[in-house]
Amino acid sequence: MSIEAHKNYRVIIVEDNQEMRKTLTQLLKETNWKVDTLNGGEDIRQLLKNSSPDVILSDVHVSEINGFDLTNKFTDKPMPPVVRILASGNIPGVVKIMPNEAYGVHRTLLDPKRLLNELLHAAKQHRQALKIMRLNARLNYPPKFKQTLLGNTDCMKALNQDIYHLSHVNIPVMFLGETGSGKELAARTLHNLSSRSQGRFIAVNCAAIPIEKLERLQFGPLEDLCCLSTDSGPGTIFLDEIGTCPIEIQAKLCRIIETQELGILDKGTYNQPKFRIISASSEDLNLAVDKGTFRRDLLFRLNTVVLNVPPLRDRCDDIPLLYNHFMEQQTKLYKMQIPEFTADDAIALLSHRWLGNVRELRHVAERRILAARSGQGSVSEAIQHDSAPPKVSNTLREIIATLERQLIGTSIKAHQGQMDTIAEALGISRRTLNNKIVKLGLN
Repeated sequence: MSIEAHKNYRVIIVEDNQEMRKTLTQLLKETNWKVDTLNGGEDIRQLLKNSSPDVILSDVHVSEINGFDLTNKFTDKPMPPVVRILASGNIPGVVKIMPNEAYGVHRTLLDPKRLLNELLHAAKQHRQALKIMRLNARLNYPPKFKQTLLGNTDCMKALNQDIYHLSHVNIPVMFLGETGSGKELAARTLHNLSSRSQGRFIAVNCAAIPIEKLERLQFGPLEDLCCLSTDSGPGTIFLDEIGTCPIEIQAKLCRIIETQELGILDKGTYNQPKFRIISASSEDLNLAVDKGTFRRDLLFRLNTVVLNVPPLRDRCDDIPLLYNHFMEQQTKLYKMQIPEFTADDAIALLSHRWLGNVRELRHVAERRILAARSGQGSVSEAIQHDSAPPKVSNTLREIIATLERQLIGTSIKAHQGQMDTIAEALGISRRTLNNKIVKLGLN
C-alpha cells in the first residue's frame, strides 16, 4: 500500500520505552501519519478531545493512562481502536487475557508493513463509525437527537436546535455569553454535528496571542494546519474571547478569514486549508466597535449568525440536572458512590448566584466529591469555598417551585406516570398533584 494512503490519519503512541517510542514515531511520520505520543504518565483525556485521533498504538502492558482505561468510552464519540504491540512473549497468550480488548496485537516492528496496514485499516473503520454516528444523529432528529448541551429549559432546547440546524451550513457563527456559561462546549457541539467532525477543532485563546508570532502561535505548527483540510473534511477554528484580541492583530485576522490563507513564518509559504470560523465573546462587541477597540469589518466577518448562551441563573431548573451530571463524572473518576443529596443541598444550589456559571457549578461538584471521600462536606460548604457567603438571587417562591418541579418530575418517571401511586408517594391528594402539574408546567 502506498505511503500516500496513510496521509492525514492521526495516531497516539502510548509507550513508556523512550527508544521504542522514538522508533515508532519515526516509522509513522515517514509514512505520512500525524503522530502524538504519551509515555503513560500524561492525561490522555485532553489529547483525545483536541487531536481527534483515528487510532491508538499502545504497549500491550499499558491498560490505563493516568487512571483512564483505554477501552472505556470517554466522550460521545466512539473511542479510537487500540492496536497493541508486544516487545516479547507469546501473542496468543496475551490475546487470551484481554479478549475483545484490542483491535490487533503485533510483535514490535517484526513486520512494519503489516503493522502499518493494520493501523490504516483500524483508522478507516473508526472514521466510518464516526460518519455513521453523525448520519444517525441527523436522521433521528427530532425527537431522538441526543443533545450534547445538557438542559431541559426552553432556552437550552432552542439553543440545541439552532446549533443542529447551523451544523449543515458553512457560515461563521458567534456565541455570546458570560464567562463559564459553556460557549466553547457549544462551539465543539456545532463542530461535532457538522460534516467537519473528523477534521481538527483548534481552539485559540485570543487574549494570549503574541503580536510578533501571530501566524505561528495562533493556529499551531504546519502539521496542524494541514489537518484542517483533510480527505475526511475541513476543520474548525474557534476564536475564544475574540473581544480581547489586540487591535494590531485584528487586521491580520480579517485577511486570514477573507482569503483562508495562513502564513508559516519559518517556511515562507502559505497554506490554504478550508476551515470554518466560530467565535465567542463575553462582552458586547458593538460597544467595543464604538469605543474603537474592535474593528467593525472583523465583526461583520464573524457575526453572520449570533447565538446566545444563557447564564446559569436564567436556567435554574437545569441546575440539579447539571449538578447530578458533574457528580456522576466525578464519582466515576474517583470510583465512589454519589453522596446523599439533602434538602439543604438543594436549597444551597438554587439560592446561589452562580456568577461563574456552569464552570463554577462543575468546580462545586468536584469539591463536594473530594470532601465526601473523607465523609465530610456539604453543597453549601463547597459553594462557599474561598468565597463570601452566597447571596440569595431567587425568591423563596421560585426556589420552592423549582424544588417541587424536580421532585414531582422524578416521581412521575419513577412511577411511570401512575398518578394515584405518585400522589401517595408524595403524600398529597390526586387533585393537589394535578393542580401542581398544571401550575408548574410539567409534561
